[in-house]
Amino acid sequence: MAKHKLGAPQGRAAARRINKRQKIVAIALLTALPLTGYVASQMAPSQLPSAVASPASDTDTKLDGTTVTGVKNVKFDSKTALTSNQLIASNTRSNAASRGDDRGTLQSEQETGSWDLGEALSITTGNGQKIDASNPVIKVLVNSRDSGSVPAGFNPNHATGDNGNAYPYGQCTWWAYKRRAELGMPVGSNLGNGSQWAASAQSLGYWVDQTPRQGDVAVYGAGQQGADAVYGHVAVVEAVNDDGSIVISESNVNGQIGPFQRTVSADNAKALQYIHY
Repeated sequence: MAKHKLGAPQGRAAARRINKRQKIVAIALLTALPLTGYVASQMAPSQLPSAVASPASDTDTKLDGTTVTGVKNVKFDSKTALTSNQLIASNTRSNAASRGDDRGTLQSEQETGSWDLGEALSITTGNGQKIDASNPVIKVLVNSRDSGSVPAGFNPNHATGDNGNAYPYGQCTWWAYKRRAELGMPVGSNLGNGSQWAASAQSLGYWVDQTPRQGDVAVYGAGQQGADAVYGHVAVVEAVNDDGSIVISESNVNGQIGPFQRTVSADNAKALQYIHY
């Protein structure tokens, strides 16, 4: 008869089975939490909402079960999604072009994947002073795309509150953290429910306002535009269109993890809050 040792290491197959079971449990919980920023880890299972009504319609996209009006939900495509290098490149190029710099040199840097940030970031603000930032993505944005909009006294080296992704798997907060990290942009680990993110981030020193920019976290208040009436919702701005509409990526839509992407009309986009950095 074989002997079994207590505490013996689990094989990879066993570990995968446990991980699979955890995800199944997470998905089961999410079916009761449509479009919500609820932080499930803060409540016992008996306290989880049993049902939440379907989100109200956006002016141009209505969430209806597993579909958006007229089309199926669009899965977020990580293979074609914006990257941190593209975010740096597009803003460095546009700023360099405005200063008459050589586009050929910038193109060469992009093709080789080599970025001499010290050289590329010799950019000055309107008053002739370069803003220093320890985060390379923020250093580009604050001195180029956002140079005319940075609030007086803003410190780009404020505390980020980032200690890793502490949000429950599949929640909108989990995805917002994950996506921001992919873009090389800071985000706090304990900002609360979706509706609380703007205030929590602002208290740490993040720049927050109602103007969307690529890479921002879009914050929906409780009950706003179909978000949960208590917990709100968060998403990440993938693009800002010329007409003022925005493309967002998000998770936990009607209980589905996704992530998905959709377009939010200009009027609705104006009503949201945005965490920049």
